Amino acid sequence: MTIIEAIKAMKDGQAITRKDEIGFGYYIPTDGPGGVEMYEEDGNLLSIRWNPRKDDLIADDWVIVKKITPRKKRYFHN
Repeated sequence: MTIIEAIKAMKDGQAITRKDEIGFGYYIPTDGPGGVEMYEEDGNLLSIRWNPRKDDLIADDWVIVKKITPRKKRYFHN
């Protein structure tokens, strides 16, 4: 599915990723200033602002993955 289809089909607490990134990066779109947050599988925050590439935006290999429980932000400080 496309990124738009994946975002629309997400349930609360779920994340999306591309098929070749399963086990690596999980994305949670937000309405906050960061836009899309990127997490590891264990819930550790990797980035508060994920900037998709053109390939990410036009890809049709997006999938909805298990629920991610965001954990303490170990990479960034508030």
